[in-house]
Amino acid sequence: MSALPPRRLLVPTALLGLLLGAAACASNPLASDAAAPNSEAAASSTLTLDLRALATQAWLHFDQTRHTCETFDYFPAGGIYTFYCRARTFLSVEALLANTDLPVFESGPHQGTLVRDATDSFGHYNPAFVSRLADWALPAATHPALLPRTRAVYTKAVRPLATTLWATYQRLQQHPEYLQAEATRLQLAMQSPQGVPRDHYERYFFVMNPHFFDAPEADFNYFYNRGFDGGVYEGNVVKSAVGFWIRRHIDGTDTLFADQLKRLFQVYEPALVADQPHPTKQGLPTSPPISHP
Repeated sequence: MSALPPRRLLVPTALLGLLLGAAACASNPLASDAAAPNSEAAASSTLTLDLRALATQAWLHFDQTRHTCETFDYFPAGGIYTFYCRARTFLSVEALLANTDLPVFESGPHQGTLVRDATDSFGHYNPAFVSRLADWALPAATHPALLPRTRAVYTKAVRPLATTLWATYQRLQQHPEYLQAEATRLQLAMQSPQGVPRDHYERYFFVMNPHFFDAPEADFNYFYNRGFDGGVYEGNVVKSAVGFWIRRHIDGTDTLFADQLKRLFQVYEPALVADQPHPTKQGLPTSPPISHP
């Protein structure tokens, strides 16, 4: 399997939020043509206005960005971290943490900076922050004139990852017992002396294979002979997306993020979710903290 280099990390990931990457600073060469705030925006806080303007810049100029991390650039077919390595051209995690009027996380290792090597914890998102993501991260929703100007960025840079996140969310919701079991497995791994192992997420490479839930513990050869990663969604991106949803199931924000994804599709590709109900947890409880006996 041609897998991405393994990392001992639990990266905080908000596709819509991190679309607005780094540098709320005067040296940003794209900042000069930031969209002027409208009257509705003027009623919001100054910090929200700044994020909204940066979001507009990200949507208009994302195709002009470059990879800013010391990792291989898989763009535009990469996962969440690859996406962030370009999005931070507009707003870094550190700038977001410092400039939003709502706490991004309720708990976790990201205290003012992004911690990529935590093996005993991850960032638990603040539900209020997630609920407001689209208010500033999806400017075309309230400014229809931006839609034709940003559609190419959506198609090339956003759609591949967004559709993978949506597909894996639906897949896990169809198998709630597996989702709960994996949430428990992650919690126990975080509480173990060694923390989360490097290969913890590798097993999710095959989640979109039609046969995965027939034998989720099967080996590489089993899936290789039955369609590999399923042929629709790249397995390396799938495994990071599945890990994201498991963490969001634990912190209770999975349906909030799914709702934001649906709002994204309703703006750019409404047919994709026309027959989809509003995301629900289907009665599933949020995973409680796990304690060793």
